[in-house]
Amino acid sequence: MGGVGPRRIGAFLTGGLSRAVAEYMDETTRLQALWHTHVPEPLASHARPVRFTMGKLVVHADTPVWASRLRQQQFTLVSRLVRDPLLQNLVGLSIKVTPARTPTAGGCRPGREVSTPRPQPFSSATGRLLRSVAEGIEHPALRASILRLAELSRGPGKSG
Repeated sequence: MGGVGPRRIGAFLTGGLSRAVAEYMDETTRLQALWHTHVPEPLASHARPVRFTMGKLVVHADTPVWASRLRQQQFTLVSRLVRDPLLQNLVGLSIKVTPARTPTAGGCRPGREVSTPRPQPFSSATGRLLRSVAEGIEHPALRASILRLAELSRGPGKSG
C-alpha cells in the first residue's frame, strides 16, 4: 500500500454508482417501512420485502409455514400495498423461503460446519452498470474487483 492509510471503498466509486447504491438502499428502507405499516403482525416479522421489480414484490419468509401464510393472504396484502405510490404497479408477490441469516441463541452446535450461501446473481442490467463503472476506474485492483463482481450477473447465455 506504500504508506497510504486505509481508505473507504466510497473514495474509489464514481458518483453514478454511489447514487445507484444510495437509491437502492433508500428503496429497500422504504419497502421495509411500507411492509411493516400494511402487513399485520406476526406475519410482518416473519417475512421481509427484498425488492420490487416488474410488478412483483419479492418477499423472503423465514420458514415454509410463514411462506404459506403469505400465499394465503396474498390478495389482501397486495390490495393494501398497492395504495402506496411506490407500489402502485404491484400485481403480485414472489415468495421465497430464506431463513434469517443470524443464528438464534443455541442454534449452532460447536464443531458443526455452517455452509455459506451462494451469492445470488445480479440482473444483467446491474452487470452492465458495474462493467461501465469499472471502465472509468484507474486503480487496477479495484477495477478487477468490480469486474469480478459483474461476472455474477445473469448475462446473455447464463441461467437465472
